[in-house]
Parts: sequence; structure tokens; C-alpha cells
Amino acid sequence: MHARIPGSGLTRASFRGLDRHGKVTTMAGGKKAKNVAKTTKGKMKETTGKAVGNESLEMKGRAEQAEGDVKQAGEKVKDAFRR
Repeated sequence: MHARIPGSGLTRASFRGLDRHGKVTTMAGGKKAKNVAKTTKGKMKETTGKAVGNESLEMKGRAEQAEGDVKQAGEKVKDAFRR
């Protein structure tokens, strides 16, 4: 049995990206968080650009959102092949 991390409900193995049987879990939390953050940051840029009438900032925001979404989709595809 794997040692539990106090207060988290996780084992040391699951914290490393492994389930209790030693298999790799789905999308690494760090990469997922980065992709979601990039999408969120893009949405904020787009909204700010719309509010101030800055078309360039709005377009940069849309591009950043798309980049975050594509990376997240790529991670999901990788997860599907890991199983």
C-alpha cells in the first residue's frame, strides 16, 4: 500500500501521477492547469480588448484562447493512447 499524504486524500503514488496500481493517471495536473490558465488569460485579453475598443488586444486574446484549447485537446489525445 502507498503512503498517504496527510489532509489531501491522496497517496504518494497518486501525487506523482500514478494510480494505486502503479499505472500512469490521465493528463498531468500541471499541464492541464497551464492550458486552462492560458485559455483564461486569453479570454481576459479578449474581454479587455472589447471593453477598450482595442482590436489588436482582442485578436491576441482569441489566439491565446485557441492555443490553450489546442494544447488541452492534445493532452487529452495523449491520455487516450496511454490507456
